[in-house]
Amino acid sequence: MPWTGEKIDDEGPGAAERRALRTEQDMQNLVARIRSIGVCADPRTAGVLTDLFARDSDAVREVLSVILSKTTEPKALEAIRTRGLGSAHPMVRAYAARVLGNAGDVASLEDLRKAAGDDFWLARA
Repeated sequence: MPWTGEKIDDEGPGAAERRALRTEQDMQNLVARIRSIGVCADPRTAGVLTDLFARDSDAVREVLSVILSKTTEPKALEAIRTRGLGSAHPMVRAYAARVLGNAGDVASLEDLRKAAGDDFWLARA
């Protein structure tokens, strides 16, 4: 599912939750919102969560890692792979690679091999 912008995320079931995740400015509240998801099976929500790795908060990144690493839905994993590994933001690429590895996503294997050559050291780790 190629990312075409926020508009597509604002449609369908869960749109209000995705908007709330994107617009939350308080990091403690954002961590709580993310934690309340449990397991993410929706590809649109997975894409929004992946984008949140760009937030400057270790707590947000760690809770995102835990939640997204539990993902088993192939379309949600594809959203993480597409939006995460293809992101211009180095932390998003790094944490998306970590999540896909933790999730054991076999479909990501070739993309993860390419990530090993990333300019950003954490994406290579």
